[in-house]
Amino acid sequence: MNTLPLLNAAHRVKAAHIIVVLALTLGISAVLYWSAVPNIAQRLALTQLKPENARVERFGDVYATATPEGANVRGQDVRRSFINGEYIADFTNIERTADVHGYTKAANDWLIQSPKIGEEPIYLRQAALAPLALALGFAGAYLLTLLLPVRVGLLALLTEREIEQTRIRLALESGLDADTIDVLTMPDHDLKRVSESQPDRVQAALDKAWSLVKQNVVADTFSAEEFTTIPQGYVVQCRDYLLQRVRQYMPVSVFRSLMHVAEARSWQQQRFRIFSALRLYMSEYFVPRYASRVTGLVYGGSAFLIMLIGLRGLRFLSPSRPSLLVAMITVEFMLLLLMGITHFYSHDETGSESSLKSIETDMHKLATVVDAGNTAAVERAVHQAVADYVTAPGVVAEHFTKVISERITAALRP
Repeated sequence: MNTLPLLNAAHRVKAAHIIVVLALTLGISAVLYWSAVPNIAQRLALTQLKPENARVERFGDVYATATPEGANVRGQDVRRSFINGEYIADFTNIERTADVHGYTKAANDWLIQSPKIGEEPIYLRQAALAPLALALGFAGAYLLTLLLPVRVGLLALLTEREIEQTRIRLALESGLDADTIDVLTMPDHDLKRVSESQPDRVQAALDKAWSLVKQNVVADTFSAEEFTTIPQGYVVQCRDYLLQRVRQYMPVSVFRSLMHVAEARSWQQQRFRIFSALRLYMSEYFVPRYASRVTGLVYGGSAFLIMLIGLRGLRFLSPSRPSLLVAMITVEFMLLLLMGITHFYSHDETGSESSLKSIETDMHKLATVVDAGNTAAVERAVHQAVADYVTAPGVVAEHFTKVISERITAALRP
């Protein structure tokens, strides 16, 4: 009989994982910061702020409306005599002077001049977009580690660890053993291969799962026994049918975790299925532990952004130098994006209601087999415990059994 593995030193994060993530983050962020971000910003300035019906010429890496002399120049750097000053988009890190170039700009500033934004130019620091480059670089590096071996890939290690933790949690919550969990979650081609070489193992696993499903089924729901035999060549169909029974009659969390493990196991065989692994990691690990912290960061960032906007409205911040405001907007954008991803992988609240109903059904079955004199007391305790817990704030699915059991015990004490 296969047994569930225990988490050991092989599942621990080591220095190599941190070094690889940091190296990838710095590399990707540097490419974004020095290449992609300036090009995207310049392209936005060209498409959104260029004057209507005005011809913009390129002088080196500067885009500007040209004088008659400048319209005949090709491939030269910007000069005062080449531009008329109506529109300028300079996203270089080169110092400019009015005498030579026709406008003034520090080396670490970007400049945008357009009639669409008023008479005064806008000076923007490239460093204002550094948080965006770092956040995107870290996200890209983190996802890339899913493609690396477990010994150096941080997210690959965390996902492998969460697969084992989810399997252990499934065994404790549902009573499924390791073989049954493996059969219910293995890819179709692996299931066909195992059913040919070890048919008794597959039959026993499905029988085990079916026996647990029947414990959650009201009497007389089925008129015939199921899964007594598996027709040759239809093991995948039988497994899928049984999973639908699990979804129908067992707690939603059990079926959901089985599906997450099944998707993650497909990633184990084909590393490019990173979103299958990401679904298990986010749903089973990240969201339950960090969702509230992400929400708190979003609210904190919003408060700081509102303060900066208010200071600008009161003229404490110069409208022509919005670097700090742009930096905060990019930070808040990334936080809101993280919050959206977190909510995308959050569990449906209907699972909590289903778990409560399942617990109440199990307790009712217990009440029917105890001494007749204690049945009414047990049933009253069950209903009271469920009612109290439903109305309590912060209901968490994984704590249902523990909390309700404690309330039932307290209610039964003389």
